[in-house]
Amino acid sequence: LALDERMVCSRVVISKETPLYDLARVFRAAVESLMVPGRRGSSLAEIASGLDPDSPEYVALTHWVSRPDVGLSSRFAATLFLYHEVKDPENRNRLVSFWGGDPLNVSDTRSWLRELGERATYRLESVPARELALQRLLFLARLILAAGYGGWVVLFDEVELIGRYSFKQRARSYAELARLPPTSMRQSSRTGATWRGCQASCEPAARMRISNSPARQNRGCG
Repeated sequence: LALDERMVCSRVVISKETPLYDLARVFRAAVESLMVPGRRGSSLAEIASGLDPDSPEYVALTHWVSRPDVGLSSRFAATLFLYHEVKDPENRNRLVSFWGGDPLNVSDTRSWLRELGERATYRLESVPARELALQRLLFLARLILAAGYGGWVVLFDEVELIGRYSFKQRARSYAELARLPPTSMRQSSRTGATWRGCQASCEPAARMRISNSPARQNRGCG
């Protein structure tokens, strides 16, 4: 259903390797499982290749990513600028990989900006890893909108495993869920993302509705 409505879709299986209390791993799993309408073997690079600098959606993204109230590191505005200015394909892939969760050497970023006369425009401040994962998630959801898609639906599977967590791990999991921007079945105007899932008690229903059945997961994506 999501793919039929031109929504990018991801399926995250909660496991020992991808615990719900580690947003960085959850984000990486979502990126690795990206499904894009009308494409096979979809990847973040293919989504990024659909960005049109002249489109209203892209212009809106460039304005949004630099707004102080959004709270993103200037690394995202800088790498978005560089993506359309850097000509070397390998370096462009490194920029996209940063959006998807890989590290990017700050000295390289500064060097590229310096060559383009934009070194002083971006601070490139350091960001704690836990906060960077959330910022990547917010940025990617908006980038998907700017590439012309209807939004990003993230489906969660095997969430019942949270019942096996220690008290501290469960608390961390709920804390991570609370950090996600609240959404409904309609895309969030802030992020363009929809978190679908349902905990045993179906709370908080407005934020997340998780399906634990693979068959139901497939119907959700398309």
